[in-house]
Amino acid sequence: MKLNRSASCCLDILNQASLLFVSLFRETPKVIIAFAVFGIGGCALEDGLTGFNSNSKPGSGSKSATGGDLLFDFEKECGLPADKMDDKNAILVKGAYTSFPMIVEGTSMGTAFRVITQAKLTLSATSGASNQSISVALLESSSGAGGVIGWIATPIVKAKAQKATNAASGTVNSVSLPKKDWLKLTGGTNPEYKDLLCAASQNQTVTKSLGGGTTTYTYSPTLVSGISPLAPVEQMRKEFGSGKSLSVTATVQGGAAVAGHIIIKEVAATLEYAGKTITSDIAFEFINDFPGGSNKVGLPRRQVFFIDATKKEIVAIINEDDTIDESSKKVRPPAVFVKDP
Repeated sequence: MKLNRSASCCLDILNQASLLFVSLFRETPKVIIAFAVFGIGGCALEDGLTGFNSNSKPGSGSKSATGGDLLFDFEKECGLPADKMDDKNAILVKGAYTSFPMIVEGTSMGTAFRVITQAKLTLSATSGASNQSISVALLESSSGAGGVIGWIATPIVKAKAQKATNAASGTVNSVSLPKKDWLKLTGGTNPEYKDLLCAASQNQTVTKSLGGGTTTYTYSPTLVSGISPLAPVEQMRKEFGSGKSLSVTATVQGGAAVAGHIIIKEVAATLEYAGKTITSDIAFEFINDFPGGSNKVGLPRRQVFFIDATKKEIVAIINEDDTIDESSKKVRPPAVFVKDP
């Protein structure tokens, strides 16, 4: 089915995946657990595809005022299922992801400790909304001290680690740029975003409700932070080419706007981590560059999305932060998520 670009909608699938850092201990140095929060969503569809459906004749529609005279075949070019094109409530993507165990070691109260956590996420997305639930489990906690000191320190370490994992669990919801605004943006009003259509995932606002607290992040003109796994590989390469650099302004609820850049490029499609190898058909790296640290605006420093083109799934995601851990004086290890079977 071919539609004029003015009647099209950006399909936004597995979008924002940001690192959240939760302090385990108030004493200096602080110990941080890092894990990922996945965001998925799509551009708003006020009325499906404005009346177009799978019975539309090829080439229907008139020339677009914002996108030139390009006729776009959504089923072929974007991978959008024909039977769901007119249903804005149809679930396009759903699944569950589990992280590799995350190990944090450091010193608190004069004694060494070791904490291992693991995050699980479930998600579902329609063309215009997303819902995710995050659950972080404490797998192990221990103190390196022996004797009476260890007897006292070990339950304290466990209690603080459990409190941190509870605070890190919750939900994340996102809303994308409205259809008409996305079409203007990608149709040429902003050269950096020109011709992004269905492989680029984008969100305008993200609301995180974690540990009883809620924070909303707003991105202008929008935040391109993921790849739609429904789009064919050739469409991904067509939209992102040899690389993209996008200007973005981020505003945290109640705070001042911060201007930054999102840098996107294709990278090797094989992930080797913790003795395991995960293969995919294509992978893209996202670098979030913001003054003061990307985590201040709800984003990781770096993300890599690994995509299985046959299954139309994102099979793994790497989330990294560039913050130096105060206890180890090293860059914190990445959070690596793999899609459940």
